[in-house]
Amino acid sequence: GGLLPLGALILAGRRQLDSERSAHIAPLVRRFCTLRICAVATIVESGIVNTCCMLKSPSDFWTHLYGRLLAIKIIVFLAMLVLGARNLLVHKPRLLTIHPAKPVAGIVRNVFIESALALIVLLIVGVLGTIAPPG
Repeated sequence: GGLLPLGALILAGRRQLDSERSAHIAPLVRRFCTLRICAVATIVESGIVNTCCMLKSPSDFWTHLYGRLLAIKIIVFLAMLVLGARNLLVHKPRLLTIHPAKPVAGIVRNVFIESALALIVLLIVGVLGTIAPPG
């Protein structure tokens, strides 16, 4: 839930990006990344348990509409994880460089792409709620 506000805060400070502004953005991103790792771990764990409860066998991923939609949701979620990992492993360490504008631009771009992907995941979850799981 904090992804869009993070992007908006970084974007708002981006126009006046200097070493002082960068000094404020870096701790914000660092704290957010720490919280996000815990949240993502919880989501992954609950998703695995829920998938095991809803699907009777791995073949349900391709033999039932519910399984196919669930597979699409998982793929979109994995794309979100890739973008988040890029922010964590590539852009975040570069924030403390002399020219932080490039990593900030990358973080902002990834945050808004992740938010769009999260909306897709929520739409799929809404549809999954209207479909009976296999079995």
